[in-house]
Amino acid sequence: MSERRSRVCVVAAPLITALLACSSASEAPPTLEPAAIAEEEPPLPVLLLLTQPTEKVLNRFAALLAPDRLAVEGLRLVGIHRTEASADFEDSRRLLRRLKINDIVLEPVDCAVEAHEVFRRNGCTESFRRLFEGSAGIVFNGGPDVPPALYGEPAALTTRVVDPRRHYFEVSLLYHLLGRSDRPGWEPLLAARSGYPVLGLCLGMQEMNVALGGTLVQDIPSELYGAATAEAALALPADAQHRDYRHALEPARWPEPWVFHPVRFHLRWARFAPMPDGGAELNAFSNHHQAIERLADDLEVLAESLDGKVIEALGHRRFRNVLGVQFHAEYSQLWRADAMPGDVVERARVRGFHRRLWRDFSRKLGQQRPTSRSKPSPGLPLGNR
Repeated sequence: MSERRSRVCVVAAPLITALLACSSASEAPPTLEPAAIAEEEPPLPVLLLLTQPTEKVLNRFAALLAPDRLAVEGLRLVGIHRTEASADFEDSRRLLRRLKINDIVLEPVDCAVEAHEVFRRNGCTESFRRLFEGSAGIVFNGGPDVPPALYGEPAALTTRVVDPRRHYFEVSLLYHLLGRSDRPGWEPLLAARSGYPVLGLCLGMQEMNVALGGTLVQDIPSELYGAATAEAALALPADAQHRDYRHALEPARWPEPWVFHPVRFHLRWARFAPMPDGGAELNAFSNHHQAIERLADDLEVLAESLDGKVIEALGHRRFRNVLGVQFHAEYSQLWRADAMPGDVVERARVRGFHRRLWRDFSRKLGQQRPTSRSKPSPGLPLGNR
């Protein structure tokens, strides 16, 4: 894992050379001016918010902090989490202290959203505004299932809701950022800064669809393919397996239920991010059992599974820097050749696509760099908490 440390660059101007001119012996020699030392101010910080900054999430993003991936001068990652969150973020703090990573900090947000308050002004509204105004972009990370009540459906027995308040918080934050076309009276935060980049990864993409009024397939194998058991799901074609169901049968042998499977990108993907080299199909890193069902009106499909049954990427119709991907573009396995299928050429193609994806995201973040030092980031952290 590469370590990066915040640094201040000091540039010393060359000493001013004194020219002595003695026109006559009676003239006193000129005095030397003191050496002029100019200090160049460090670049203004570019703060990228990360939701649910667990130890695993921070490990993945630490691996992304490389010159050919997520690289912006002055970049600092800010992991945001609710103060009453069920997850233990002390492990995250210990990781940052142990690795001495100063480019990643944690920011507890002291507010709460109840289920009936998600799609309206609530106790987190001002915190959401503060986070938006003090940052250059945000990534919504993966995790367990969204409570189906948020999109108006009963919960299937296959749905696993671990921390409903996390979803209330994140879906409401997305609603505050993006608004909804079916609620014209609500002014989204991005209306004031439309270039602000928002990236949803797996669950993050699903939450984006829910926040904008869409619904979810609660279980891909049983609802889309009629496979109600792990054995039946494993018998499906490889292209239809969006996670490794061997994990359900032998979790000790298959501890991580992720797989690589092909995704087909539409040409309109190019309006949001770079296309894959050498064709529109690419192996993506996948670990999910839910998917988009009814697409929200504000979103458009950018990529699908080969059989067209699962939406793999979507973009916002109004805000062109808002992107959601069903696959995991942040997993560390993408940078390990031994963890990827295919030959050398295909592995290099997959890595190249993800490298360009993060470089493009970095470019968008850089465009949101603060332009004035007179307005400090409102309340965002200066060190690990």
